[in-house]
Amino acid sequence: MKISASEKTYLPSNRFCKLILLSINLFLLLSISAKGQNLAINDFVVFGGNPSIHGSAAADFSVILGSGSSVYGGSVGSSKLIKTIGGVQFTSNLISDGTIYLANGNSVLGTIAAANSASSKEIIFKTGTNQYFKKNIDINGSIFIRGGKVLGKVTYPKGSTYSGPIPAGGKKMGTPTLTAIPQLPAITVFPDAGIAKVTSTQIITPGCYNAMELKGGQTITFSGAGTYTFSSIKNTGTTPNKFIFDLKDNPGGTIKIYVHGDIDLNITQVDFVNGCDASKIYTETHGIGTSCKLGNYAFTINNYSSSSRCSEWFGTVWAPYGGINIGSTAGRSTITGALWSATKVNIQCGVKITYAPFIECTKPIANAGADVNFTCPQTQVQLNGSCLTPNVQFSWKAIDGGNILSGANTAKPIVNKKGRYILTVTNPKGGCTGSDTVTVTYTPCILPYYPPPENGKANELIGAELAALAAFGDSVHDPQQNIFILNSDSVWVEVIVKEGRYQQALTLLTSNEFGLTNLIDNGNSQFIISGKMPVRNLEKLNQQDAEINYCRPLFPAISGAGIANTQGDAALRSNFLRNGYGLDGDSIKVGVLSDSYNTLPGNPAAVDVANGDLPGITNPDFTDPVEVFGEYPFGRRSDEGRAMLQIIHDIAPKAKLAFRTGFVSAGDLAQGIRELQQANCDVMVDDVTFITEPFFQDGVVTQAVNEVSALGVAYFTSAGNFGNKSYQATFNPAPSPPGLTGSAHNFGGGDVLQNISLQPGTYTIVLQWQDPIYSLGQTETGTVNDLDIYLTDDSGSTLFGFNRDNLGGDPIEILPFTVTMATTTNILINRAAGTGNVALKYIIFRGEATINEYNAGTSTIIGQANAPAAFTIGAVRYSQTPAAGINPPLIESYSSVGGPITINGIPRNKPDFTAPDGINTSVNLGSIDYEGDGLPNFFGTSAAAPHAAAVAALMKQARKRYFNENYNNADLKALFASTALDMNTPGFDYISGNGFMRADVAIQSFAAAKPELIRLIVPENITPGPDDFTLQLRAKYISPDTKVLFRDDTLTTAYVNDSTATAAIPQFTGNPTIRAFTPSRTPTGRDGGISNSITFFEIQKKNITITADNKTIKYGEKLPVFTAKIRVDGKPLDSSGLTLTDIGLDSIVFTTPATSTSNVNNYILKASRTFNPDIPADAGFTELYNYNFIDGFISIQKMPLTVTPRDTTLTYGEKVGDIHFNYQFDPSVVLDDPEALMDTVLNYHQEQLANDYIGLINSRAVAIVNGRAVPIVNGQEVSIENGRAVAIVNGRAVAIVNSQGITIVNGRAVPIVNNLVDTQLSDLSFLTTEKTLEGARQVTNQKIVNGNIISQTSNIIDITQESVLDFNINSGQTYMLNSITNVSPRGLIDLDSYTNKRAVTIVNGRAVAIVNGLEITEVNGRAVTIVNGRAVTIVNGQAVPIVNSEDKTAIIIDEQEIGLGLNGLLKSLNMVTGINNGLNYIIPGALRNDNFEISYGLGKLTILPVPISITARDTSKSYGQAITLNPKAFSISDGTLMFDDSIKTVTLSSTGTTASASAGQYPIVPSAAVGSDNTALSNYNIAYINGTLSVGKATLKVKANDAFKEYGNPNPTFTATFKGFLNGQTFETSEITGALAFSTPATQFSNVGIYPILVSIGTLASTNYTFDFTDCNAKLTINKAPLNIIADNKVINQGDPLPKFTAQFITLKAGETPTLTFTLSPYYKGKVGQYSIIPSACSFPTSSNYTITYTNGTLYVNPDCRYAKKLRIYLDCVEEVSGTANYKYVAHFKCENPNSSSVYIEKGIDNQIMTSGQFDDSLLPQFFASGITTFDILFDGKTLYWQINTIESNKKTAIAGTASSSSARCHKTQDYASSQQGNVNSWGSSNGTDLKMSLSVYPNPAKTLVTIKWENDVLNTKTCLMYDMYGQLYPVKITQKINDSSFEIDMTGLREGLYYLRVTGNSGYKFGRIIKE
Repeated sequence: MKISASEKTYLPSNRFCKLILLSINLFLLLSISAKGQNLAINDFVVFGGNPSIHGSAAADFSVILGSGSSVYGGSVGSSKLIKTIGGVQFTSNLISDGTIYLANGNSVLGTIAAANSASSKEIIFKTGTNQYFKKNIDINGSIFIRGGKVLGKVTYPKGSTYSGPIPAGGKKMGTPTLTAIPQLPAITVFPDAGIAKVTSTQIITPGCYNAMELKGGQTITFSGAGTYTFSSIKNTGTTPNKFIFDLKDNPGGTIKIYVHGDIDLNITQVDFVNGCDASKIYTETHGIGTSCKLGNYAFTINNYSSSSRCSEWFGTVWAPYGGINIGSTAGRSTITGALWSATKVNIQCGVKITYAPFIECTKPIANAGADVNFTCPQTQVQLNGSCLTPNVQFSWKAIDGGNILSGANTAKPIVNKKGRYILTVTNPKGGCTGSDTVTVTYTPCILPYYPPPENGKANELIGAELAALAAFGDSVHDPQQNIFILNSDSVWVEVIVKEGRYQQALTLLTSNEFGLTNLIDNGNSQFIISGKMPVRNLEKLNQQDAEINYCRPLFPAISGAGIANTQGDAALRSNFLRNGYGLDGDSIKVGVLSDSYNTLPGNPAAVDVANGDLPGITNPDFTDPVEVFGEYPFGRRSDEGRAMLQIIHDIAPKAKLAFRTGFVSAGDLAQGIRELQQANCDVMVDDVTFITEPFFQDGVVTQAVNEVSALGVAYFTSAGNFGNKSYQATFNPAPSPPGLTGSAHNFGGGDVLQNISLQPGTYTIVLQWQDPIYSLGQTETGTVNDLDIYLTDDSGSTLFGFNRDNLGGDPIEILPFTVTMATTTNILINRAAGTGNVALKYIIFRGEATINEYNAGTSTIIGQANAPAAFTIGAVRYSQTPAAGINPPLIESYSSVGGPITINGIPRNKPDFTAPDGINTSVNLGSIDYEGDGLPNFFGTSAAAPHAAAVAALMKQARKRYFNENYNNADLKALFASTALDMNTPGFDYISGNGFMRADVAIQSFAAAKPELIRLIVPENITPGPDDFTLQLRAKYISPDTKVLFRDDTLTTAYVNDSTATAAIPQFTGNPTIRAFTPSRTPTGRDGGISNSITFFEIQKKNITITADNKTIKYGEKLPVFTAKIRVDGKPLDSSGLTLTDIGLDSIVFTTPATSTSNVNNYILKASRTFNPDIPADAGFTELYNYNFIDGFISIQKMPLTVTPRDTTLTYGEKVGDIHFNYQFDPSVVLDDPEALMDTVLNYHQEQLANDYIGLINSRAVAIVNGRAVPIVNGQEVSIENGRAVAIVNGRAVAIVNSQGITIVNGRAVPIVNNLVDTQLSDLSFLTTEKTLEGARQVTNQKIVNGNIISQTSNIIDITQESVLDFNINSGQTYMLNSITNVSPRGLIDLDSYTNKRAVTIVNGRAVAIVNGLEITEVNGRAVTIVNGRAVTIVNGQAVPIVNSEDKTAIIIDEQEIGLGLNGLLKSLNMVTGINNGLNYIIPGALRNDNFEISYGLGKLTILPVPISITARDTSKSYGQAITLNPKAFSISDGTLMFDDSIKTVTLSSTGTTASASAGQYPIVPSAAVGSDNTALSNYNIAYINGTLSVGKATLKVKANDAFKEYGNPNPTFTATFKGFLNGQTFETSEITGALAFSTPATQFSNVGIYPILVSIGTLASTNYTFDFTDCNAKLTINKAPLNIIADNKVINQGDPLPKFTAQFITLKAGETPTLTFTLSPYYKGKVGQYSIIPSACSFPTSSNYTITYTNGTLYVNPDCRYAKKLRIYLDCVEEVSGTANYKYVAHFKCENPNSSSVYIEKGIDNQIMTSGQFDDSLLPQFFASGITTFDILFDGKTLYWQINTIESNKKTAIAGTASSSSARCHKTQDYASSQQGNVNSWGSSNGTDLKMSLSVYPNPAKTLVTIKWENDVLNTKTCLMYDMYGQLYPVKITQKINDSSFEIDMTGLREGLYYLRVTGNSGYKFGRIIKE
């Protein structure tokens, strides 16, 4: 019997196939791709065959899998055939473009699809029995499934058939869902192999090697990611070689192995270290199987098994030219990765493949998002990370102080701290990572006033304040002089020197090394040296600890705020003293100590004198000028001292006045007090608070006050404007928060944090404690406790502090900051050193704060205000006094309160009194216009104190007049105390002191006024004379002891009030005189007196008031007609019945110093009428009327003037010449002399213009890319600080406003455009300094005239566009920006915003602070902002931003001028926004004249472009070469570039630049020229001219491929490899036509050997390639052909002669006739049994061309003797079945062989099925072992006979078994297919065995002993059966019974291979699979 190889696949009986299936593990399910999906090659675990790849060496494009193998995951695919030759377990999909053939016993958990691309009519999907298909089956053709389970849906097309088990998911005839086979990977072009061979254990690194030849037991370590190239790999030996892959923890790294030839790994094991795994290994071989004995396999690995490991490979293998063979020889192999071949993949038995495709990790690009700023009161912010790579893993890390609240492993975490946050994204496919960083900034509500020291404490001698100034220089601004007094490059400092070292320290400090100048006289102090020191020298002081105790800034003094006739005069009733007593301050001198007197521009003090607000030469009434002993030395201040002097002059107009600044230092103020005393000042008043003056002791100022008071000076001082914003307690220790050492102050209940609320504004908090003060000479210890003050968040983490080590120094700390939005924070007081629980106190000197808890010790009166001798004055709004109808008066909320405090043993009950504030002066202090009368008001205790001092001056004058003595201060204070009006509790209180001062009550307590009668009021119906009546007398200045005189007789008088009295008038005749008399009450008798006389019947004079009407005109306007309002006895003239003629006022004369061209100001307007008593008419008017003329004023305001440049058109490159202007006055105004006014304007403007210069706004300074700042033009990097883009230029942080996008400037979003637009330039004008003009950039202009170039020179002043935008946001600050290399940076500053040589904003003449772009000032201690020149209180914590200056005049200043002030001449500069093509704007140079309200229009500057031509240069390249055209390969072929313009690049494009462009010529098209950094090509009309690109052919290297064939086969089709294909082309896609010519001397029957293959061009032709045939030939190797000699099986009966032995020769190539020898084993002696027929000694002439193998046959000797017994057939039963196509029944036969030996009966006449019906005898048994053989046969029910002929007693006997539909039934009917799956052994009827369970077998594989175990059952060792794969039965050698459930067998002597074991137990059968090694 001859059995073909294909038949042999199905040889095992049904039962044995079921045994195989039972052994398969059905677990480890992996995910399967969705059906119908187009898959990539990476989705395949195994793929074989692709006919499209040129040069493939095999024709059977297939995947073949052997029995016992398993494939887990991925898909298995082939372009032609997927085939198993035994049971294989798949968790994969099976995808074939052709057919799928499966042997018995397969399990497929994925989908199955076959496309039948060849459109075959044959069966496309064919299987054996015992299949298990879990999912859908889609086949484009017919399906035959012999048996098993189909759980999914089966789909096949119309016209095809399905035969098999009924699918659980149904079957459908329709269009199947097919999956396209993938494109195979590109074929890599390898580097050439190297020289060094790899033959033994070593570590190799990426590189090129020769062959790898390992002989077993060697270890190769692939060290590091990269490519490893070999010529070939040929490993041998009987022990495994080991490969170690070491990635060095490179998460994105891979290892690639490139092999030019074949790879034969033999037996290999693999280890991984340092981050490597199978997904990171890739192997590609270009071999074609030349060296492989098994066939054309380029990659092979052999099976191997040991006790621990088998043969292994990891990674993806790609073999484009050869096959892949896995699992040759006995043992096992595991592959983890993927196997791809363009020919075939052969998986032999015992191979496990696990899907792990190569992943060359693509580094993900992390995007942490744009930098984030979050602003108070936000407490957290979300980040916005992202990555375009799908399925990445996110991880965030916080650094630099950041903190992640949540979401650290998400794309968008929540964070709550500023810092940097690093986003790391990990690609799970390969593990490589990418990272990005985002910066989170926090714009807090609370900003430190200057950079604080680390941890909030500085240990240097110079302390935190000066250390910050030294470190940060010009970046520390203090325009308000809250902390620093800065001047140029210097700062005023106070140096506290060591005891006894004053002179040495003074000498050192004033040396050139330290440069201390401008020394301040601090009196007799031997511890404080004050003066101006260069900032650069500050840090040197830290080294002078031998001389210096510590240093601090000269902290500026703090004053109130406030403005012409004071309303406080009436509120205090001080007018009563002037008019009733004639007191005017004469003989009294009053000294004022405040900030400044006359530092504001325009000499406003002179105007005050001329207008009568102050005494002086031009004052017609009071000519003694103010004596100024010391003006403020540090530049401008608010001139608050002048306002105070005006108040005093209003109340005591004849008092001599003196001024001395008190704002220099505390020591200087003390000296000033003494200086004024020496100048004979009787009264002094100050409004100065120094924060360094002691809280718990008397400082130097207090001592000076006490000194002069003792000398008789009445010293008045403002209480302060600090309200109750203070805290005082005794230090109560508690644990400090983390990060601090020492003890914290326990505010209460263990709480060390005191919560305070803050409104926007500037804050200064000062902490002092009761310790010795070194600077006051308490040098024995100095401070013995070191207390620190911090602001903290709610957790106790410090925000900042500015503390120093105070030990041995002074007990004081200062905490300045600004607040931009209403918020809360906490005060923390920490004792860093010392043990004393001292009294402590802090005061909030600046800022609107509320202490929310533990509020105690709220007194804010300090320094000289606590002096016992001082008169300390609080404030009451004048409108909240009895004079305004409010009684009792109401204290101002900000007026400082006192408290129970004792200093130096003396209780300090303060304040003493209150006095009015909120009154008018002419000094504009920036506060609100309270009454809306056009005059600003003066608020605060600074306004109250001079009122009280002026009253004291009058009292002192009265004391001299009436007592001829001076008032001592005790008596004066007692007088005021006894006459003050209680405001709160009776007597003294800490809010209002003794109450509101009453001047009238005070004077009346010791002197009488001289009364003045006004009129007599007679009761109605009474006629004086005949009737008695009670007269009501109306008068002024009546006292209780005033008496009415009737004809000089004293009448009984009743006092009503100081203006009314009554007296009884007797009957009289005539016209008696009535007078009032007040007797003197003083020793001199100069008080009191007799009034004027009034009679009953004389004509009562009418009182006429003439009030000049205020007038307003514009500068240059005609003076108006002056008018006046006239009232008669308080009634308007119109209602009096009189006319102007009647009252003599028809000729009123108006006089004023103002003319139409007087400077803008207020000028007195006087109305007058001179009555000459010598003229009777005039004498008559005076007899009838009393005339009172009241002055008005004429206000000359600025004339509106619009200056607009005239439009101009130029060609680019021409000089911008002189600019001409149009001037437009307000057309509604009637000008006095228009021509003269225009001439004035023209002359002013021309004189001011720098006509030889032009300003240029340059827009090329900075760029923002993706929301981030990039380097500015001068190379300086920019960054974000506090939410603001900044650059560091020369070490100084400067603001950046960008010309693209949006950025933050001064806390506001600024829109940035490519060019400035008119709205950003409107009403803007420019000035420049001489220094800036000196730095002008000279530019050569060019103008083309008649084809000739004419050169001109321009002087250019450059500023940046950013500077203009920044100026618009905050013109009070400037930042130096540079837009032109090598030009000094410049900035813009408002003309009105340069005070004290520092940037500041000026509003209405008053300096105000800038806080984050908001102008903040303080009125009455409250933060306000200024809107249109009016102060508006901040509402709900929101300040209102304003325009800094109305005229928007910008000064261009050079960086070199920073801090130097505007000391030189300013010139007006015309600006243009550009000199580039298009519409630009002309911005006029500023016209500086304070008499005009100037607005500026924009002129249009139109620049026309210049024509030029650009020509691309010709170039060339070869085909396949992708080139980038050189953007500089061009020329200017026509025209000229202007200035230093240049073209950097031109975009050159051509279709010929790509690698795919065919040979030929292509145009090079120029476009999109790009200018250099300073060139704008929009200034040119560019014509572009093409060039030419020539593309030549590329060269292909032709190399014939070595070929192989077996002897006797026809020569193969010769192929060649073309190297040099470009653009990813292959031969097929390259459009090469024709074919190569091949030749060889070898023929089909040439002997084995090597023959040349010759190649030539043949008919090849190509458009793009030439061919190189150098070294092009190859070799044809003829290998021996395999000759398998298979002995034929023979059957004889016992006693028969031996048959003739024959054999099959597979295959003889040339029809040879060999000779052969046969032998039997064992030697045949006639016994029954089986004998091996052994062929050998084959001989024929051409045998050398063959590799001969012999396969034994079998001689079956059946028994044939008298003892031989026939075989018997029995029918067990018949059952109906379902699920089969043509059969309804199955007959269960069994055959009994009673002989002791087996019997072989070949299928045929002696062993056959006979019936007229249909049946399936494919499993008909032919080998009958001794015992029972079962057989199931499907049939249609018709009578069926199974007949066998066997020998019994030497005679052949026929035995038959019969079955039909009527035969005895089995126990139940079942689905046959299901029964076959569920009971695959089928030993007779079903016995209920759990087929999913198997025996435990170990070790496995095994060579000798094997243990068999069945848990929880009792085994019957006598019934064990063992079979091989072909059903051959073997004896079971049981060596020992271990226990009831296990025993041991011996496999020694059995051949290598697979065996099956059946064991019987109490519960049935179980099976095991054993691999014999």
